[in-house]
Amino acid sequence: MENGKIEDNDSSKLTNEIKNSIEKQKNEEYIYDAEHKLTGKSQKELESPIITSFITISVLLIAASVVWGIFFDHGLITVPSKQYLTNVPTGAQISEEENSMKLSAKNLNLKLKTSPGSGNAKMIIWDSNLEDGDIVQIFVDGKPLHNAFELTNSPAAFSVPVPSTVTIKGVKDVLGGISYGVKFPQDKLAIFNIVPVGGVNTYVLTPKL
Repeated sequence: MENGKIEDNDSSKLTNEIKNSIEKQKNEEYIYDAEHKLTGKSQKELESPIITSFITISVLLIAASVVWGIFFDHGLITVPSKQYLTNVPTGAQISEEENSMKLSAKNLNLKLKTSPGSGNAKMIIWDSNLEDGDIVQIFVDGKPLHNAFELTNSPAAFSVPVPSTVTIKGVKDVLGGISYGVKFPQDKLAIFNIVPVGGVNTYVLTPKL
């Protein structure tokens, strides 16, 4: 410095430092902690956790919807006149009110897969509409498989021999018909039936070759 003036080199150096400082401020966003100390995080660094959180939440929501669809999708379904369907969720409901049912009592002959080494098939039964206290009893070849029990919307599972004749007897009807769903999961087969008090539905089971 000479005569109180900034020499050209010093001036250029100062100018460059100012430009660099301004450019740095343009490219970075600073945040302060509780003590107002500069942390120097860029805008990109600040946005990254937000984007990651958003993606994580989206993935979790999609996964939850898939799980719900697999395990809890018991929405109302339409049953054809033959009254049986494949690939129906266990516990599926066909009507919320007994008086809207259009089922007829059916007896069926079924060819089923059996569990390896056991010669048995899994049978699942539930109240396929309004849970109202209906009671049934299951017989295999004329002998009780279980005591009479109340049908609920929560499925009950049994093991039945194949070949055999399974009979479902109506014991108590509360509201206009004992309607139920019965499923043989090895064959992905679900049957929707109705039985009167004192009446029976018969299922003749033979092994699928």
